[in-house]
Amino acid sequence: MNLLVELLSGFCLLAGGFLAITGGVGLLRMPDFFARVHAAGVTETLATPLLLTGLMLQMEWSLDLVKVLMIMILILATNPIFPRDVVDARVSWGGLDGDKFHHVTAYETEHFCKPNPDFFRENLDLLQLEAERCLMVGNDTLHDLSASQVGMQTCLLTPWCIRRPKGRFRADWQGRHEDLLALIEA
Repeated sequence: MNLLVELLSGFCLLAGGFLAITGGVGLLRMPDFFARVHAAGVTETLATPLLLTGLMLQMEWSLDLVKVLMIMILILATNPIFPRDVVDARVSWGGLDGDKFHHVTAYETEHFCKPNPDFFRENLDLLQLEAERCLMVGNDTLHDLSASQVGMQTCLLTPWCIRRPKGRFRADWQGRHEDLLALIEA
């Protein structure tokens, strides 16, 4: 058992160290702010917990172990996933202005995330909309099509489609961007 713990600890430390180094290189080499934010996010999201897990496996049960565990919980709980600035940048890639929308989802304003049905319920309530009168458009077979759980119709965009193994939802419509435009104009 002790050998297994040592091997697992070593793996966590090596993998975490590798990801920390690649994240640091990404911070230096990425071409723009948003790409650098992504590189930093990889380090914070995966490298730090791996390094801390590797350290905890090396420690005896003590107050120090509890402190390291609390640090890891704090890091994971405060990890930003799509802050509003990044969302606005993604919206601008489509030639749109995020400020023109009544509501834009971002981690600062949301209490749930996809595929949790409460994500959709909360936004429907906020916008005072009925689920049956809404269409969720996306390219993720789990995160976007899960809107069907609350009664929303769904449209799966097939270019750059993310087909997840646990994606058990079926799209009401699917196709390319041109097909979506024809559906909306019909």
